[in-house]
Amino acid sequence: MGHDPGGFRVWWRALAGSDETLENAYLMRMAGRFSRRIRGYAKAHDIPVVDCSAGQRKHELPEGYLAKTKVTQGLFLVLVGRAQTPVWDVGAKDPIERKKPMPYRGSTGCRNEPHRSRHATRTFPIGCDDR
Repeated sequence: MGHDPGGFRVWWRALAGSDETLENAYLMRMAGRFSRRIRGYAKAHDIPVVDCSAGQRKHELPEGYLAKTKVTQGLFLVLVGRAQTPVWDVGAKDPIERKKPMPYRGSTGCRNEPHRSRHATRTFPIGCDDR
């Protein structure tokens, strides 16, 4: 749904009810809250959060953690990765357009520009179901 402007608006309207609060600043605050909440939940429940570097084989990481965890059902690991991804420049009354160039963060990052303007973060909660 979020891969084109129309789909993004449909998703937003289902989430918020209208386009009234649809702005870049609101979306950035929402992303920040999500990150803090998932990290806080993980800390409170002793769930490891692993910040992965670009190119790291994220599908292999859970295997080692799964062997050591006592969790049989639910969340046992959170992976955080940074990757090139479409990011929208949005406004309630403006047309939605993709930011160019698409944000990307490699393993070392870019030190000359602010984090929020260039980088996209993806969070991968990893769980198990009665192993």
